[in-house]
Amino acid sequence: MTDDTAVPLRGVGGWLSWFIFVILGLGGLIDLGYAISYATSGETFAAVLTLVGVSLAAVAVVLMLQENPKGLLFARLRLGFVMFVGALALLGSAGATGWKQIGFGLVCLCYLGASERVRNTYTPEKACS
Repeated sequence: MTDDTAVPLRGVGGWLSWFIFVILGLGGLIDLGYAISYATSGETFAAVLTLVGVSLAAVAVVLMLQENPKGLLFARLRLGFVMFVGALALLGSAGATGWKQIGFGLVCLCYLGASERVRNTYTPEKACS
């Protein structure tokens, strides 16, 4: 049986809250630690590259918590950036890490594309004319 009176999934909750707080928020904080470590060891390029990812995560968290549709764009940019860094790792000696980052990014992108809650929360409202 289906319940036709069910309220559609909307707002930050469920797996979407896990994605925002853990994947973007905690992941961004962990990357900030890496950026500090890179900067103190003189690896400027790695530090700057990591700070770009931290910035994307921070903007995505703030916008997604405000239920701003642009938050979804920044979340996708962050995931694309994670996969880009994974591809760079494949060129170096960290091949296993690169594949993990690419796979992780793809799984998260699939979630963002398939989730009814994400679609209902971040689809811009049609303006009445």
